[in-house]
Amino acid sequence: MVINMLRCPYCGSERLAWSEETGHLVCQDCGAIIENLIDDRPPRFSEDAQRVVEGSPPRGPLEVALERASAKAVSRGKFIEVINGAIKFRSPATRHDAEASEALKVIDGFPELKSRTERVKVGLAVYATLKALGVSSSRALSEAARRSGASPKSIESAVRRHRAAFMMYEELVRERLLGPERK
Repeated sequence: MVINMLRCPYCGSERLAWSEETGHLVCQDCGAIIENLIDDRPPRFSEDAQRVVEGSPPRGPLEVALERASAKAVSRGKFIEVINGAIKFRSPATRHDAEASEALKVIDGFPELKSRTERVKVGLAVYATLKALGVSSSRALSEAARRSGASPKSIESAVRRHRAAFMMYEELVRERLLGPERK
């Protein structure tokens, strides 16, 4: 809206001005208020107005895929844990978890292994437990990494660096789990 093209409806003058104090468009010749440019009245509320319910935002392919994956994980007996918006699928507690917690208590006697991060310590405990139960090394390593959250490389590196301590630790875990007669 260009102010110069407007005319005063009362006197026909083109000299119009906007008053910054009142927010009105005023004719400079006759002083008539032509239009309110700023509406400072409160909004009107109607008693019979219906509130419009907004639907949820459209879901993208990531949300659809995540919903399908979580449904499959639940049907396979896994738990779903939401951490800071990220969804982590984890296996339910198994009999190995109790045995791994026993192995985690034993690790305190080995300073080389005890000094590792918490994730790697849990990974080492699960790895030693699974090895004691007769699971293959590669399967035990991948399962230990999955359960502990540590990378397979970090668990493997800890085993390689502290080989002698880990062998004694693994033997002690095997004795605690299976008894001294079965090795």
